[in-house]
Amino acid sequence: MPLSWQSSARRTGPRITAGVVGIVAGLIGVIDGFGAGSVSGTRYASVGAGVVFLAPLSVVMLAAAVLVLLSPRQTPALPPMPSMPLVQPSQS
Repeated sequence: MPLSWQSSARRTGPRITAGVVGIVAGLIGVIDGFGAGSVSGTRYASVGAGVVFLAPLSVVMLAAAVLVLLSPRQTPALPPMPSMPLVQPSQS
């Protein structure tokens, strides 16, 4: 039977890891994507389709990683309300 702090750590650890890794990868992609497009010194040269997709999708990944870290924690559901006992009609 896991302790309460262990079960809590099992839920928050992967979320924090995914958020941090997403932020780091998103920042690397944003720097690489926008940097490659702006450094292209030749006129009328294509930077390639990969860089064109890398920059905006890295921004999307960065935003998603921040949302993962900012999303509210799941609170346990309230227990169901006990139902009212059925009243038997009097048979007179």
